Amino acid sequence: MNTLLSEEEFKEKVSKILLSDINSLDIENKEFIKYSDEFYEKNKGVNPGSLSTLMIIATWGIWYFIVKRLYGEEISQDIEYCKRFPRNMRMGSLYNLYKDEFMFDTDKEMPLFFHKGGILSPSRFLITNKNFYYSLTRTKKIRDTNYTVKGKIFLGDIKLVDAKPHTTTDSVSIIINSNLIGVFNAFQERRSADVLVKYLSGLALRGDSLITSVEQVPAAAQTKEADSITKIKQLKDLLDQGALSEEEFNTEKQKLLKQM
Repeated sequence: MNTLLSEEEFKEKVSKILLSDINSLDIENKEFIKYSDEFYEKNKGVNPGSLSTLMIIATWGIWYFIVKRLYGEEISQDIEYCKRFPRNMRMGSLYNLYKDEFMFDTDKEMPLFFHKGGILSPSRFLITNKNFYYSLTRTKKIRDTNYTVKGKIFLGDIKLVDAKPHTTTDSVSIIINSNLIGVFNAFQERRSADVLVKYLSGLALRGDSLITSVEQVPAAAQTKEADSITKIKQLKDLLDQGALSEEEFNTEKQKLLKQM
């Protein structure tokens, strides 16, 4: 069982991993880590973020070099590539994500990309060399954290990735293996959603060569997930028979999904 590390312990341990040559590490899926490095290099670019477009244009020459010097280059304003800031203050943001949302195994997993969400959206995700962790809304009510669902997908199980924009609600749905994973706020996070889909689609196309590890799922967890799926199917039968309302079905379904 994983033990929650203190912030100091986490930063020291994870920084050491991120700074090491991956060939010297006893870690799985090294080819996926190399793919992630290549993806970052091909898609990075300075992203000033909160400054106005006018200011960027007016001072672009100076601003470009200042931002690049202080913060490096990003592939999206809200997606951080962990290997570019092993000693940066952003390690604090990664630790908070680890502590509050996704307590990944720091002995076996290297954090690669994470998304910390924004003012208009509670969305979060973290991608390591083994898993895709997410905490996203499952409805179009972007700001309603009551609809936020957490989950984890083993990278080797990702076979199909797509995004579906909703112009009326200004949101983007992320779909993995034909299942809705969550919704991004398109106004603030469209670039992040596009980057995520592009990154995971590349993984899906080359999965067998990138992911060589096998997911180890405890028997108890497998049984619990199977029980939840069975109960959802039973609820759907009751819905079809008119014994449950749509609202009742969705409420009970969300409870079961959170248990999986």
